[in-house]
Amino acid sequence: MSIIRYVAIGFLFASVSFAKDTKLSFKEGAVFHVKALEQLKLTMQSSQVDSALVEPAIRVTEYHFTETIEKVHADGSANIAATLDSFKTTIYINKVDDRNEFFRFNSNNDYDIQNRLKHISALPRAQFLGQTLRYTMGTDGLIRSFANLKDFQQATIGRAFEYDLMQAVLSFSDSLRVGQLLEQGAGAIAAANATTKALQIPYTFTEIKLDRELSATAKADGSIAFEGKFINAPKKIEYLEGIAAPMGIENFTGKTKGTVLLTGGIVTQQTITESGSMVLQIDIESIKNTVDREFTITREPIKVMRGGTVRIEQKESRKAEWKEPKPDPDMIMIDPLTGKMVYPEATPSDSTKAE
Repeated sequence: MSIIRYVAIGFLFASVSFAKDTKLSFKEGAVFHVKALEQLKLTMQSSQVDSALVEPAIRVTEYHFTETIEKVHADGSANIAATLDSFKTTIYINKVDDRNEFFRFNSNNDYDIQNRLKHISALPRAQFLGQTLRYTMGTDGLIRSFANLKDFQQATIGRAFEYDLMQAVLSFSDSLRVGQLLEQGAGAIAAANATTKALQIPYTFTEIKLDRELSATAKADGSIAFEGKFINAPKKIEYLEGIAAPMGIENFTGKTKGTVLLTGGIVTQQTITESGSMVLQIDIESIKNTVDREFTITREPIKVMRGGTVRIEQKESRKAEWKEPKPDPDMIMIDPLTGKMVYPEATPSDSTKAE
């Protein structure tokens, strides 16, 4: 056997070994800032409307989380707390342009909080604003369980929202949808370490619960490239992007692809592109529905002080002493008897003290 073949076989075994060892490495006490940007394009065409007249709705949402590794277990999994610090969402009609803006919400804006918080496009996400979700994540980047997600679901049921708004809030409270925002690697790490050619993982495509069939390839630079398709779509659903009504799903197709970058055992960058098409049957109406989604995540460590000694030295001290206030030109008055200007010579007396 030639030297070239030995080198090729050695490189192949090294690549396979690297792929099988790809996993997250959590450090207890680490804190991260996570920025997630999602662009969702929805195009619905009823049978009575010409395709040239259809204008898609495009929703752009930006999330900012603080992510804390609270505890690392013996198997490498970790208890994580994620707090939604802020988010903003904007809906455009036809294309992303200021002139085509249909709705906007920014959690850092007081006017939006007072007037737009309860809108169906904002409230499902706003229910987590300032709140902390706790969950356990494995070294494959997938969430194993939530500790307090049910509390949000129960609170939603008890608020007596209108039916469509309640469905929207409950849908976003679903563990799969929340998990898609919080998990690391979008399933690519699990797929790269799978013993089978393709790995099936539960997922939601907007509100449609189905499965992803993923295959992934890990590279020596710490990145993972993945691709897959959506399978096992349901025949019927009760809610989809603001439509709260029983509807059938026909001719569903969907696919996904993306890249993940691991740095120091943590996903620092993640990019996902998804697309799908289907026919929705609502009563006797057939609606063609296409969905395009782009989702990116960046994760950066937040520096915190550990084990340091803080010394406070008093360099200078001063004793506060009372000084007679100087006459204020704005307080000059005219004596009505003499016509002369009068300056105040002392501070006004305390009205609460008896003379």
